[in-house]
Amino acid sequence: MAGEIYTRSERLDPLRPVSPENPLPVSVEGGLNPVTWKPTDFGSYTITDTAGSLFSFADSGSPASLRALSSATKCFAGTLETAGVRFRADGTLPTTTEGELFSSSGVGDRIILSLAELEDGRWVRSTGTNGVLKGHFYDVEPSVLIGAR
Repeated sequence: MAGEIYTRSERLDPLRPVSPENPLPVSVEGGLNPVTWKPTDFGSYTITDTAGSLFSFADSGSPASLRALSSATKCFAGTLETAGVRFRADGTLPTTTEGELFSSSGVGDRIILSLAELEDGRWVRSTGTNGVLKGHFYDVEPSVLIGAR
């Protein structure tokens, strides 16, 4: 059956599904601890032609600084909803032609940022149209959201 794990016994019996009666030949100490996460806040940011931090573009009701977020917050995951933008994670101001491009053809792509990128990152729109980035802040590291744990 798809999705099941199979193992052979020491006597080379035919493959049988893993079960309490036919366990894998390993043990997990302390049990399995699945990682769960929850949003700590939501933000909407309209990125304009004046380069700045993500928080400088906060729409009404959105967090406008790291200090405004829950102390549990560890990352942001959002979607670029309109026009293209450029991003620099090193604190340098991007321009319309310099910085990592999240293009208008990438509208709908997921953007995941660590706290360091939220603090040091700088944004600017890359065309004549403002970019809108909307998403949630989460209580887990970015690696958890991308499945790397």
